[in-house]
Amino acid sequence: MDLNLLRVLASFAEERTVLAAAQALRITPSAVSQALKRLENEVGLQLFVRSHKKLTLTYEGRRLLESVIPSFHGIQETMDELTNRKNNPTGVIRVGAPTEFAVNFLIPTFSSFAESYPNISLKVKLGSPRALIQGLLSNELDFAYCDDGPYFSTHRSTLAVEHGFKEELVMACSRSFFERHLSTGANFSALVKLRHVDYVEDHSAVNIWYKHHFKKTALRLDLALVSENVHALIRGIKQGLGLGMVPSYLVENDIRRGDVVVISTGRSELQNPIVLVQHQDRILPLREKLLISFVKKNGKNFGLRAQG
Repeated sequence: MDLNLLRVLASFAEERTVLAAAQALRITPSAVSQALKRLENEVGLQLFVRSHKKLTLTYEGRRLLESVIPSFHGIQETMDELTNRKNNPTGVIRVGAPTEFAVNFLIPTFSSFAESYPNISLKVKLGSPRALIQGLLSNELDFAYCDDGPYFSTHRSTLAVEHGFKEELVMACSRSFFERHLSTGANFSALVKLRHVDYVEDHSAVNIWYKHHFKKTALRLDLALVSENVHALIRGIKQGLGLGMVPSYLVENDIRRGDVVVISTGRSELQNPIVLVQHQDRILPLREKLLISFVKKNGKNFGLRAQG
């Protein structure tokens, strides 16, 4: 059945006359009369008594109306709710991210986002790319920001990987460490003889920097400190424990003050890609679209460069 016919019936009952119903619906009186006649034909019942150009509902018409009015009120309430959600989105967004990316960028950015959208909440899962991928596959997460890598190769048919940000990574040390060991130059041979701090015991993270800048890696390095936490490494660097690779935006103020020195080789700095990962062909709710767009626009405020 054409719902528009029921809508005309409801309007006629509320407005009492064909003319008033036409004005309320912004159609002609003739269109109202034709719609009511079509409704009678569809249900196969006489819904109106016609006398002296006046329509009066029959018993059947009143019974039909009794079921139509609550339904239309319910539909209108639902439409109002959906419109309100569109203009004032609500709900929880479940996001995965590396710890430092979340703590230093995502959460501060969401704080600004929440000023405009106070009815949206954020639930953050911290972890490695592999852990976050599992969170996506098990539907614990709506989307995730991850360090780019080979982790996604077996999930290309399930997950969509999009450009996110580039995080600049620098080799840094304290001012005192630099003046004591590197004041005469910072070539490969001189650097690899010095103590380092790294995220892993096999110094593979630091070697990514060496491979980028010198096209070769160190077979052995003397590690003064090993920690998965970048802030622990930065503390070690500032205390003079050794050289370490860290995101430049986390030591920007220390560099500006002269407390931390960045090792320069003449080559462009190493860029760590951070990608946005979500389910293939998933239709994002408005709240997620708004947050993703806001995060992308605000990356530059934290020293991150948007890709793509």
